Amino acid sequence: MVSLKSSLKGSSIVETVIAITIIAMCSLIATLVFANVINSTEPIKKYAFEFELEQIIEKTITNNEHTGYIYKYDDFTIERKVEHNTPLPGVNRISFLVKMGKNVYHYNLLTSHID
Repeated sequence: MVSLKSSLKGSSIVETVIAITIIAMCSLIATLVFANVINSTEPIKKYAFEFELEQIIEKTITNNEHTGYIYKYDDFTIERKVEHNTPLPGVNRISFLVKMGKNVYHYNLLTSHID
């Protein structure tokens, strides 16, 4: 009679530890990649400062504000500078300097000054 002998072989503790280590390393790499993608929100920050800059320009024109001012936000700073001595009489040059980390953006606006 033929004996059907089946042998079950389980994994050793060393194989289990190696498998858990590989899984942990893969999840660590995935977490780092995900964190880098989330933290690289430079375009989102740029849209945020452009929106705020539009609001400031609209307020500057509407309220006829012709003084320098610094607007501070969490991720960027907008500085408004006014140059009264332009070649055209009654016209002011308003410069907006946006500082976001190492990046600096310049925007210029010409307005008429009404007293």
